[in-house]
Amino acid sequence: RELYKKEVGGEIPTDKNDPKAFAYRKFLNRNFEAVMEKYTRALFEVKPDIAILNNHCWISRYPVTPPPHVMHVCWDTPIPDYGLYSWNFSFEARYLATLVDVLPDITWSCMNVSSHGWVDFALRETDALMQECAIMLASCGRTYPSYNPYPSGNPAPAVMEAVGKINKRTSDVEPFVKDCKPVKDVAVLHSADSVWSSEPLIPHIHWVPSPAYFPVCGAHKALIESHVQMGMLNSEVFVKTIDEYRAVILPSQRILNQRECDVIRSFVRNGGVLFATGETCTRDINNNRLKNFSISDVLGVDYQSTVETSIGYLRVKSEIELYGIPAYDIPVAGQYVRVKTTTAKTLLEIVPPYEDIKTGTPPPAELSDGPGVTINSYGKGKAIYCASGLFSAYYEKDTPVLRKLILWMLGLIYPNGSRTIVLENTPMIVEVFYNQRNNERFIHLINYSGDKRETGTPMVQDLPAVHGIRVRVKLRSKPQGVTSVPDGKKVEYEYQNGYVSFYADPLYIHDIYRIEL
Repeated sequence: RELYKKEVGGEIPTDKNDPKAFAYRKFLNRNFEAVMEKYTRALFEVKPDIAILNNHCWISRYPVTPPPHVMHVCWDTPIPDYGLYSWNFSFEARYLATLVDVLPDITWSCMNVSSHGWVDFALRETDALMQECAIMLASCGRTYPSYNPYPSGNPAPAVMEAVGKINKRTSDVEPFVKDCKPVKDVAVLHSADSVWSSEPLIPHIHWVPSPAYFPVCGAHKALIESHVQMGMLNSEVFVKTIDEYRAVILPSQRILNQRECDVIRSFVRNGGVLFATGETCTRDINNNRLKNFSISDVLGVDYQSTVETSIGYLRVKSEIELYGIPAYDIPVAGQYVRVKTTTAKTLLEIVPPYEDIKTGTPPPAELSDGPGVTINSYGKGKAIYCASGLFSAYYEKDTPVLRKLILWMLGLIYPNGSRTIVLENTPMIVEVFYNQRNNERFIHLINYSGDKRETGTPMVQDLPAVHGIRVRVKLRSKPQGVTSVPDGKKVEYEYQNGYVSFYADPLYIHDIYRIEL
């Protein structure tokens, strides 16, 4: 408290709406990092080769590039009673894998436990453990299977048998995952300042993400279900690598610093595409509201106000048949932004709730409140903007039509024919990871299936084989060959119009396809 008074001034805030709450969060972060570095340096002086692992630090919940003294990032993700490894591993992996672009030597892993949690001795299905660890391998990470030992310290033989199967699989595929990096296609900005802008006092208090993370969580969920090759980037990684991507998504990223604004302008001006939602770029670096969007020229709209409401509606006047979107006023949970177009074209209108009712789920009003979805040309590129918090609403409500709206908007500026990889005839339960290593490309397909239930979290089990998946990969020239690994089986393929295409074998848990250039 004394240090806060000295560095910031006044008493420590107790309300997230306190004008100094954001400054308090930044103050806490600085001291948090300083304490970690202090004890790390002290330990290094005593034992220079010691390995120090800070569980839960530097992960997606704290999206800041680790300092040089951090060698490995690890944590135990939400246990099945509170979350789902299959989703959470993917979320962490899509973020942690991008750190290698600024810290080439850093390694990372996520832990799954063999039981239902840390307080019981159940044994989950081996297929579930295998599926979860496959996500780590496919995303260029490391597996970390764990278990609860008995008081005697002896492990149960059945647990060791399950872990042995996982480790055997890891050993078999290690030659095809080692030193790989994700192919860069769609980048999602995961700004720490934007998280703390929304929840400066307690940004995360649960195993599962708190609301401040919902926009990025929703973007991740929508994209992996739609088989879009994506990565989540913190602010430093974003500004250093944005030009290596083809499309950028800003899911309600309230704070963009000057460097981020500059690289976004350059990216779109030079032919990149941008998809932004909600209150993106409406705050300055001190979390003060701006009079206009900081990249209003790129978006082609001016900020008017934020409408605090429990729900708004996107008015689709005619059916969007290709994406299965009906002509309907589609509800989107949460606040929306009132905007005025400058150079952008309005695609959909935003509709307020009936009689301006701001709570619950009232029906839509008759008249719109202005542009809801706009598209703008900026230099050689394009930008699409949605006034609703579309990604956050999708994560909260899981309404399928919201994912379809997201895909439609992305498709307007970044259609399938422009992407690095496309899956056809593939259900949303299949996730794809696309990696590269020198003159090799690796496509990982991972299946998912959970049980039906009224309480708790679905258990991964009884995975059905998925047939008929067609994989299309964009390449500049015809490859030397395609094989499935680790078995080395040759795969028949075609090369036409810059894409190599092949049909995958029936997918059970995890299959890998190697393309040699």
